[in-house]
Amino acid sequence: MFANQMEAIAAFAREHPFPALAYLVLVNIFLYISFTEIGRYNSRLTGFKGPTGLPIIGNIWQIRTNAAEQYRHWAKKFGAVYQIQLGNVPVVVVNSAAAARTIFGQNSQALSSRPEFYTFHKVSDLRPYSMHLFMSLGRFKYCWHHHRHVTIQRIAKEEKKRSCLSVEQAIYSKLHPAP
Repeated sequence: MFANQMEAIAAFAREHPFPALAYLVLVNIFLYISFTEIGRYNSRLTGFKGPTGLPIIGNIWQIRTNAAEQYRHWAKKFGAVYQIQLGNVPVVVVNSAAAARTIFGQNSQALSSRPEFYTFHKVSDLRPYSMHLFMSLGRFKYCWHHHRHVTIQRIAKEEKKRSCLSVEQAIYSKLHPAP
């Protein structure tokens, strides 16, 4: 049955190539928008209200001219903390000093990492020699703590060597003055 349907579609495409191409483009656009919207819906953070936005671009169109005023309007409607969609990326907007103090003060450990970018984190994790890239753009994990600790110890050790050398040089110069 499926083979018969495919043969009918192929015959239609051979007889009418331009309408078949138009149908194919429209079906692909529909599938792209559908899957994008499902992904956008699933990427929203639970527990935060916010405006829904337009398909594919999210709320970018609504903040194009005066973002601060739009954020203020949404804060009146959704509260001091809400989420918007910038494209397919959910963004939490904190719109009051008290909410910012609460969120960023009490959750500082969870919020101190950098955002994950595909080109830096996903691709660099595939390469064994990318530890330097991971460390410089790294996520806030044990590995980052460990590398930072080792680096600080190494710097302190070098400073101690320099200070000891300068003391030794001062003593030597006092004992053996230059002619």
